[in-house]
Amino acid sequence: MSKPFCLEEHPIDHIESLDVVVVGAGIAGIVAGILLPAKVPGIRLHILERESNLGGVWLTNTYPGVRCDIPADVYQSTFAPSSAWSSNYPPGAEIRAYWKGLAVRYGVMQLISFNTKVRSAQWLRDRCKWKVHFVTTTMNEGQCKDEESVVYAEVLITATGTFSEPRWPDIPGMAVYEGHLQHSGQWDQRCNLAGKSVALIGNGAAGLQMLPELQREALEVHHYIRSPTWISPSFGGEDIPTETRQAPEDPEAYVIYRRDMESKTYARFSMLMKDEPRSEEARKAFYALMKRRLGPTADTLLDSLVPSFAPNCRRLTPAPGYLEALASPNVTLVTDAIASFSATGINTLEGAHHKHDVIVCCTGSDASFAPTFSIVNDAGVDLRRLWSTPGGSPDTYLGMAAPDFPNLYFILGPNSTGQPGPLIYIIERQVTYLAKLLNKMTGQGIKAMVPTRAATDDFRAYCDAYFPRTVMMDGCRSWYNGGVAGGRIRALWPGSAWHADTVRRGVRWEDFDYVYRSESGNRFAYFGNGWTSVDVEAAAAANPGEIPKFATYLDPRLAIVVASTVGLVAGVIDTRTTTSVSGVPLFTYETNSLTNRNIPRQHADLFSFNTKGPALSSGECKPGPGDSAWPSLEEWDALDEALGRALIRTVPLAAPCYLNWGVYDTNKCEAILANWTSPYLHENDPTSVMWPVWEGRTCLPTGKPSNATCTLGAYPVYAVNATNVAQIQLAVNFARNKRLRLVIKNTGHDYQGKSSGAASLSIWTHNLQDLAYLPNYTLGDFSGSVMHVGAGVVTDDLAKAADEHDSSVVGGMCASVGFAGGYFAGGGHSPLSSVFGLAADHILAINVVTADGRFVTVTEHTHPDLYWALRGGGPSTFGVTTSVVVRLHPKVQVTTSRITFQTSHSVSNETFWKGVKAYFENFDDLTQAGVYAPVNIRRNSPYYNGSSYSLGTEPMMAPNTSVEAFNALTKPLFDRLTELGIPYENEPRHFKSFYSAWTDAFPASQLQVAAPDDIQASRLFPRNVWRDPRGFNKAFKAIRRVSDAGHDIGAFAMAPGNPFKVHNAANPALRETIAFLSTGILLPDNPTPAQLAATQDEVMNGLLQPWREAAPASRLGGSYLNEGNAREPHWQQDFFGSNYPKLLRIKKKWDPTGLFYATAGVGSEQWEVRTEEQGIQTQNGPLCRL
Repeated sequence: MSKPFCLEEHPIDHIESLDVVVVGAGIAGIVAGILLPAKVPGIRLHILERESNLGGVWLTNTYPGVRCDIPADVYQSTFAPSSAWSSNYPPGAEIRAYWKGLAVRYGVMQLISFNTKVRSAQWLRDRCKWKVHFVTTTMNEGQCKDEESVVYAEVLITATGTFSEPRWPDIPGMAVYEGHLQHSGQWDQRCNLAGKSVALIGNGAAGLQMLPELQREALEVHHYIRSPTWISPSFGGEDIPTETRQAPEDPEAYVIYRRDMESKTYARFSMLMKDEPRSEEARKAFYALMKRRLGPTADTLLDSLVPSFAPNCRRLTPAPGYLEALASPNVTLVTDAIASFSATGINTLEGAHHKHDVIVCCTGSDASFAPTFSIVNDAGVDLRRLWSTPGGSPDTYLGMAAPDFPNLYFILGPNSTGQPGPLIYIIERQVTYLAKLLNKMTGQGIKAMVPTRAATDDFRAYCDAYFPRTVMMDGCRSWYNGGVAGGRIRALWPGSAWHADTVRRGVRWEDFDYVYRSESGNRFAYFGNGWTSVDVEAAAAANPGEIPKFATYLDPRLAIVVASTVGLVAGVIDTRTTTSVSGVPLFTYETNSLTNRNIPRQHADLFSFNTKGPALSSGECKPGPGDSAWPSLEEWDALDEALGRALIRTVPLAAPCYLNWGVYDTNKCEAILANWTSPYLHENDPTSVMWPVWEGRTCLPTGKPSNATCTLGAYPVYAVNATNVAQIQLAVNFARNKRLRLVIKNTGHDYQGKSSGAASLSIWTHNLQDLAYLPNYTLGDFSGSVMHVGAGVVTDDLAKAADEHDSSVVGGMCASVGFAGGYFAGGGHSPLSSVFGLAADHILAINVVTADGRFVTVTEHTHPDLYWALRGGGPSTFGVTTSVVVRLHPKVQVTTSRITFQTSHSVSNETFWKGVKAYFENFDDLTQAGVYAPVNIRRNSPYYNGSSYSLGTEPMMAPNTSVEAFNALTKPLFDRLTELGIPYENEPRHFKSFYSAWTDAFPASQLQVAAPDDIQASRLFPRNVWRDPRGFNKAFKAIRRVSDAGHDIGAFAMAPGNPFKVHNAANPALRETIAFLSTGILLPDNPTPAQLAATQDEVMNGLLQPWREAAPASRLGGSYLNEGNAREPHWQQDFFGSNYPKLLRIKKKWDPTGLFYATAGVGSEQWEVRTEEQGIQTQNGPLCRL
């Protein structure tokens, strides 16, 4: 519910500040750095560039012969032209020097962060900001050092160009070639071509420019071309025009000349149309030109060089000197297709083998237009994946924005560049268009704007109707169509360059959706208090002579205001907080809780507090839709109204792939398919979890939409988008009073189905993302620094915030895990556990809504039994956590290393397993030193050259350990591997903080958490088993048995112990653990009930039973609650150990009716899910009392 509208105290012409990040410092980024500060008052601009200098393609492309292939007079800015060119087609270094000079002159250099590579950007809907992750590389004493950082910006602009990512040819055997391999986009200047046999692959612009240089220097050149291309006349003579030379003395004549040049460029547009006379005239003229330039060799070469498609199907390239070089005696044209590389050269499909000392690949760049980094919206859709999906094509609005991605803009994006036209002016006009959008945001109180899907679809339809009229669809491969002959044109504007400029002179504001800065949502809030700044000035005037001139409309002069503001202010942690009566901090969303005084009286029966509530009798089931006890539509509406319209009726995440939900959308379906394994997709959906097996697999995304039905399965029927405590209380009371099944979802990182449930109401806590640092916090005997953490805060944000305050926090390995959700409630192991213990050990206070609907603050002094149970007793069991207070630790330095070895022709399987055994034998020494060592053991892994077995850490982390100490610690292991003759990789790296080591080891942008369908299980192996030779050998054999059966194993060397002597409900087995191992089996597509049952049986009995026998409960073996299998036959003992009886007593006290049910959770033995599916228990059936 929006807040009541109140006037904002500022004049209407008040300008909001705007943080903008531009990615890329090529020409587009430089133009943005010059024009945006001049055109957008209030902007705070920062440019991130991954290279060590600016210039884009003119920095990275340094191959022989690189230069501009259009006249320099056209390839420069309109506002700062130069006439000091060395030639009409200057070399690349000269072009870069011109643009660097502009950057220095206009102050752009101070806006740029060099050696800074953006890894990901994520849209934060609640803040209307982009969270941009980047890594900056610096040199320190001759060594490179990477530092991870995050910046928050309202607007993100990509200016990375189309040719920034070199594309190597997809030819087998490249790795076996022993000569010098080059790519035009990554040229090695040390390569000496004199006297060498050179292969030149490709006849795009780079290949055409390079051949004359190679022909002059190399002994011989074989030029391999896949398809022919047109060679056009030059766009001007080689000599510098007179007007250019005389520009300093006669600038007016130079402007006239340049205007004529650029006008001629625009006038070539009709040549792009099919059946236009000028197109056929061009074909004839180009053919005659190519024949003339080939000279006597035309009879043998011309037919191989002239394409069947029309000129302009591919970008025209004049290529001076190319045809002449091709006619030289030391150049051989090869049109046979390349079959493979060999150690000495190239094999063709015709059976020929050509030996080459050097192979040069001029095979272009990635033309998909996919961003160079992950860009994820609030629905979890990654634009990079969406646009790089095979067969996919980018959808944009006017080539400059994308639907569903607010405040994201592109310079030279897909379908944005008109042809023919001067590229630099096109860039300037695109930046000017963006300035109009940004000015609307700053001047009209808008914090987010995004093009509508309808407008985008109409633009795509226009593109698809337009291009068949052009020669671009004439069957050629080009970067226009992503290298697919006849493919959709994705590079060019659907019309002439002048047509594009005409469209962008104004903005169709009706094509955008808006989010306003005003909390009331009033679109006119930017009107302010009714004053203008001139009114304010007039009111302050001391005498009539100081009154400003209001009637400026009578003044014929124009005033041009240029603002130049640089720098970027990063987002800061919101430290607004208040305190509960027990001294525990509360966030703003926790300060207005529901009480007896403010229950909606009209529906008191639905929302009243009731300690016991109506309990179900044995055999009764929670109601579902269609049952008489299911809430009526009026009751659901009453809940929605009380919540402030925060009730969401569930539409399964993959419903756009099906016809029966009425939301079928091929584009959305493709996006969902492309991002299905991304945790962010599920994290930002109110009901989807990351292991869909628990949702019954009734609505998985499909690439072949049909009349197949998508059903809710175990998806909740409704979800509450909780943004304050009162909403959670209302939902709890409603569910209890109506005897509904209630589930809780945070991020959906759920291995056991605790966040799913058929016929349920869900509380979605992920948007409770407040975070506050408290440096001097005292509670009971504790005094020190803490973090106050909202329920929806993920580990990545918490760890980053701690690091910013020179602290460390015990958090999960996976960046997308919600810290204050199920993670700490299950105990929470961490890369720091071997030093600091479990996450649950560091929770000092918990704010929680309990089963009776009350909001309580839980500490060891207020509710000691519940405080004990909540820390390790399991999630979704005792209440809904809204925030926690967690202890911080000093910043720790960390040494990491990725250790790998594998079988090979010289390392047998048995030798490999002796190496694994040596690795496992070191667990005791490693964990006692505080090491956390996650390792994967794979069978027939494609990542390790198809070897039979491989072992790789990801990586080992050693807190408070120097590289020297780490090497000493691991020396026994490496000595043993050397003794066994096992080659290994060991790359120790030292980091000054845990956060920098952790983000390097587990970057958020590479997370692949959600599995399509698998059955997993795990086991905790205690230290006493590892130290007992007989016990260790038995455990090792059981572990190897799983791998020999063809299954991957994840093993963690960790020893949480209990260094702080904390008393909580965490499984006692965790305290004794030295190794945590997990495994699983991936289900086949569309498994039958028999296959499901067989897979479940194989995991639980075939794979896990030997582990149970090797690490029995009698020796304090067990299973980790958050990552175990809910079908463990003795789950009470394995997940909770000796704590279970006490936990059950507390459960009955605080939740006597069993409102909170969780699979394999405390008290769940009193319930059963009567699933309709055979073979494996899911959550897609009614929950019934036993």
